[in-house]
Amino acid sequence: MELNPEKILEVRGMNRTERLKQRQKKSKRIKLLTIMILVPALLLGLAFSDHITEGRENNRLKESQDEEENQALKEPVEDQKEKEPLHAKKTADREEDVLRVLFLGDSMMTGNVAGALDQHGMDYPLREFAPVLQAADLIVVNLETAVGTSGELMEEKSFAFQTDPQYLELFEPYKDKLVFTLANNHGMDAPVMETIQELETEGFHYVGIGRNQQEAFEPYTTSINGVSVAVFGASRVIPVPEWRATDTRPGMATAYSPEPLASYVAKWSEQVDYVIPYLHWGQELEEEPDENQIELADALKEAGANLIVGAHPHVLQAMEWNGPKQFTAYSLGNFVFTTSHDSRANDTVALEMELTQEEIQRVKVHPAEIRFGLVRYLEKPEERNRILQRLAKLSNNGNLRIDSGGKLYRE
Repeated sequence: MELNPEKILEVRGMNRTERLKQRQKKSKRIKLLTIMILVPALLLGLAFSDHITEGRENNRLKESQDEEENQALKEPVEDQKEKEPLHAKKTADREEDVLRVLFLGDSMMTGNVAGALDQHGMDYPLREFAPVLQAADLIVVNLETAVGTSGELMEEKSFAFQTDPQYLELFEPYKDKLVFTLANNHGMDAPVMETIQELETEGFHYVGIGRNQQEAFEPYTTSINGVSVAVFGASRVIPVPEWRATDTRPGMATAYSPEPLASYVAKWSEQVDYVIPYLHWGQELEEEPDENQIELADALKEAGANLIVGAHPHVLQAMEWNGPKQFTAYSLGNFVFTTSHDSRANDTVALEMELTQEEIQRVKVHPAEIRFGLVRYLEKPEERNRILQRLAKLSNNGNLRIDSGGKLYRE
């Protein structure tokens, strides 16, 4: 077969043109593909770069916030300290091995006191003493009233008291660190089991009464800041013998003789740092302790009692600081109580003591005046000095000196 050279050239020319076109098309596809690959990669790279940058910024921001938060955590502590009341500062600044105990005299929330609570609020009587109460680690109060609502009062008595449980709200803010003694001549003016049940229902600690003699003489024990105490309640003033607790009868711990209280004191003196009998004794409105008070105090000291606190006379009596761990306050007078016709019974003190395991570190009295249900915290020098000077005079036979701030010194 004979080939036409022109046809061959034409075919070859056409093939070359087609191949060129194909190469151009392929080049375009490659460029397009390259663009399709590079553009997302570029966008991804930019996004990743932003993420890294944002992460670094976030880390710097977080570090800055952490630093601010750490600073903020420090600053409120300082601010809080500045805003805390003075008594709270003192409590926080005390050494950890110190127990601050506060003793209050005869208290009840019936009659005119109940009227004051209804009129002015449940915190009214103690309103001015709240800082002192709040600063204490332990509060011991002579609750000179039965508790309940039955109205079944002892008919043989001219004055019989039963406080409605609702008025215990007065002491509610201090309940966890407060103990009542009901060993007194009004603690069983109404059925004793009613009082026990009401106090236990309301969650208040108490001593001096019980379902039997063992319970009545059982102390309240606690250890605070490493200092342990046992608090007893006992009365040398009861209206009838039937008030005495026995093995089979509920009633009151009594102390007409040193026993059995002295034996309980001796037992607990080997187990705690301080044994504290709170006694109801003496003669009403008498500023001098009688022989029975002195003899009972001596017997209990010999048995191992450290702090002996008294009530019932309704007026202040002498205080004695006889040793590194021995102190006696024969009568603290009234505290939350009705206003008396005898002005001496309206003048009182709250007794504050700071205790370590080794010694009584500090003693202070806070002068007060009872006025129509309110226990006034006295701040004016002339009012404070009236009470402090009287207490110093009553304690003149001992070894005490009292300064104008109410602090007691053993000489």
